[in-house]
Amino acid sequence: MTASDAPAVVFFDLGDTLGTPVLSPPPYHLVGFNVFPFAQSVLGELQRRGLRLGVISNTGDDGGPAVNEVLRAAGLLTYFDPSLLIYSKDVGLTKDSPEIFRRAAERAGFADAPSRCLFVGEDAKERGFALDAGWRVAPHPLLVSEVLAGQQLQYIRITVPARDVGSNWRDALRALPLVPLHVTGSQGTTVYAVTSLRVVPTIMNMRFELELLGAADAPLRTDLYILRDDAAAASGFLSTRGESARFFASNDDARLVLSSTAEGLVVALPPERSLEEFHFDDARHGHTIKLLPDPSLLEPFRADDPAIAGMDKAVGCSVRTIGPHPPGIPGARANDRRGPAGPGRTLWRQASDVGGSPGRDRQPAYFPCRKRGRDEVRRPRVSICRPGKIDCAAAQVHARRPAIVQRRSGTGRRVAGIGTRDGPPRFHGGLQHPVRCRS
Repeated sequence: MTASDAPAVVFFDLGDTLGTPVLSPPPYHLVGFNVFPFAQSVLGELQRRGLRLGVISNTGDDGGPAVNEVLRAAGLLTYFDPSLLIYSKDVGLTKDSPEIFRRAAERAGFADAPSRCLFVGEDAKERGFALDAGWRVAPHPLLVSEVLAGQQLQYIRITVPARDVGSNWRDALRALPLVPLHVTGSQGTTVYAVTSLRVVPTIMNMRFELELLGAADAPLRTDLYILRDDAAAASGFLSTRGESARFFASNDDARLVLSSTAEGLVVALPPERSLEEFHFDDARHGHTIKLLPDPSLLEPFRADDPAIAGMDKAVGCSVRTIGPHPPGIPGARANDRRGPAGPGRTLWRQASDVGGSPGRDRQPAYFPCRKRGRDEVRRPRVSICRPGKIDCAAAQVHARRPAIVQRRSGTGRRVAGIGTRDGPPRFHGGLQHPVRCRS
């Protein structure tokens, strides 16, 4: 890629890309925007490099003046070229086809050279429409510089050597253009991430154990999932029983599988393919984990974190720091980090899974939740719910940005507010998309 065909304009999605929207009670309108910690530094750097910045956003019933006022209050509006604010309410188009991207390229002056435009958004389907319109895309703001430099993006799995678990490896990874998707392992030392091929040798030289997952630039058009094969897990080592054959019925499906681990099959799905096509027999609820970009996965968990305190208030339950085992309550199972939720069973999830094993100076935090099993959490599981609720959406808690809820369909949905079935949701900056608890 030469300077003459490099992107000159960068358009951003808003919700879940630069921050989390705050909505009013029904009828929903945008009333606030909680900016992610990295957003302003990324926008400022791109602005200093002379790039024009814009927005392409589905804004519902809110037009430009209302959205701009919210962005102004959030401190974001000054970064964007006023002529490049493309709101669905104003243009009569949404990001459900390439057309809105063609309209944006025309407004930017690149109707005949759409590759000079770059779209940054967390939704693979929307990125696919941008690619179909001839654009370049990035799945996360922290990867924009790599895409602008012409670098291909790559799914990777990093494992910290056992002898180096106590090192400052998280700080080292946070310093790289790398976005974590999932942290797992008994001490949280295996990290799924997206980075560029330019960064891969650096990680190797740092002596991490590193595996490349899938083809280069797969993160542009796909989402990553871990599908837990409960039948194979129950049958034990060397047994041939399991559901993996579903993916190998055709060559096209076989290419979707990137790896097999103790957690399950690692699969990269384009948005036109549904997880329902591969539903495993005998699979228990929560067997699907959608891996979503989240820089806070590399931050140690703290029970006194302001985001957790805010969620405390939003859902009406308290975070308690207790000893190495949960208190003995009927139906509770100590240190249950992996098993799925059974109907009506009380689960205690160890919050320190997010940031590794508890250190000497902190105790693990646990959250109680009774649930029916329809709504499950992507690992590392930390369940939260309002006390006394029987059918409550569970959420993953990160140190900065809670939370992911997965429905039975297998599609990950971010949570924006929690309320009663009949009442409006109450919104909190760390939560995304409405989820309701039953009274």
